[in-house]
Amino acid sequence: MNLERTEKLLNDFAERVIELAQKNLSSKGKSGNLSKTLSYHLKLHKSGALDMDFLSAGYGAFVDKGVSGTERKYNTPYAYKTKQPPADKLIPWITRKGIQGRDKKTGRFITRKSLSFAIAKSIKRYGIKPTNFFTNAFEEAFKDLPDDFTRRYGEDVIKFLQFATKEF
Repeated sequence: MNLERTEKLLNDFAERVIELAQKNLSSKGKSGNLSKTLSYHLKLHKSGALDMDFLSAGYGAFVDKGVSGTERKYNTPYAYKTKQPPADKLIPWITRKGIQGRDKKTGRFITRKSLSFAIAKSIKRYGIKPTNFFTNAFEEAFKDLPDDFTRRYGEDVIKFLQFATKEF
């Protein structure tokens, strides 16, 4: 079964979702590495079945849906209960942002390692607020999809049936 129209529509849809998600990240000041990792994979099977996956860095779902902390709760499937995020993963972000921590008592600068531990501890306690950067992008792009999708998928099926019945 040839699904040319459907494939083009779904590729356009996925590209629109990614474009909107990147725009949403940028508007929230989060246009770094996560934005660059957004992609999709579309597979059309000969049977007419469709598989579409949206991909991102491993932490993309946490940024989108948020994570509840031990003290602050969000409506999300993710939560910090016993472990905190790995502090060493925050060091590149701290460096990129140029953040310098200071000791409250002495006023001296603290090491990036100490600062990353303090930030990780705070994230565990207060969580990560949901951004819905992907969820909102998907929903916005999906609003235009159903009618167009049904029409184009139907055109592909008709084209296939015309081709198949030509043999008889």
